[in-house]
Amino acid sequence: MGQTDVPEVPQDVWCLRLTLDRQALDAPAILWTVLAEDPKPRFVADVRRLDELRKGKPDATDASTAGGGLRAAWDRLFRQVRGDKVHPLTPAPRQHALATNEAGGHKWIATKAFHSAGAEYCWCLPFTAMHGQAVEITLDAGNRVNLADLAGRGVGG
Repeated sequence: MGQTDVPEVPQDVWCLRLTLDRQALDAPAILWTVLAEDPKPRFVADVRRLDELRKGKPDATDASTAGGGLRAAWDRLFRQVRGDKVHPLTPAPRQHALATNEAGGHKWIATKAFHSAGAEYCWCLPFTAMHGQAVEITLDAGNRVNLADLAGRGVGG
């Protein structure tokens, strides 16, 4: 992840250049957006709220512990995002770019959840957007987030 001064980026916009490592995703594309706040705390709170609702109900299916439930809880975060702010991302060698004159500052790249190697994952990476500059980010297996770990259900959770 890097921030560079690029002459072709006008001073009143910031630019994001996003690349998806081909080996990090078993699908032809994934949806992504830029968020103004970190979505991880909201996800954890939603999963905990679901757990509380299911306590004492032995017949209830505990979807929040199943991978599909975690995936649905993460993807619910996209409900607040307008459709024109959700973009498809395909693997490299293609690089995707977003240029906007929206306010800069701390932002997060967030993707919809996906299944890989028996687990549910997403990407959720912070970056700082500054007018007149481009930020380059590569999504790969090393920076994806395991939703079970994030929800406290991983090996140590």
